[in-house]
Amino acid sequence: METIFLARLAETINEHRTWIRAELSEELVPYFIPHAGNEKVIYGRSMKLESYRCMDGYSKGQKWTIHEYVLDKSVRKLRAFDTQFAFNFARRRLSLKQIEQLIEESTLCLVHLHLDPYSF
Repeated sequence: METIFLARLAETINEHRTWIRAELSEELVPYFIPHAGNEKVIYGRSMKLESYRCMDGYSKGQKWTIHEYVLDKSVRKLRAFDTQFAFNFARRRLSLKQIEQLIEESTLCLVHLHLDPYSF
């Protein structure tokens, strides 16, 4: 996934956030994948999410890390099932609802962003 798109994704989440902030890591982070009985290591960027207030049963300061590989897998899955998502992703213009879908898919439905359409 393009670094510019990841940065824009984090920026959009921060502009429309209600309880969670996003940050893109500067360094490459390892991600381990089980492969043929061994572990394969993939290095890539990651997006870090941190709650700055309590919401959905999560306490203030709760952190999640989403690796670029996981975001790519979620994008492929959403593009296969949602033609509007595929159309908007190809043009790098995801709506707030589609960004919420992407993060929910990437975190296995653990994090619901509740993005506000009105910017801060």
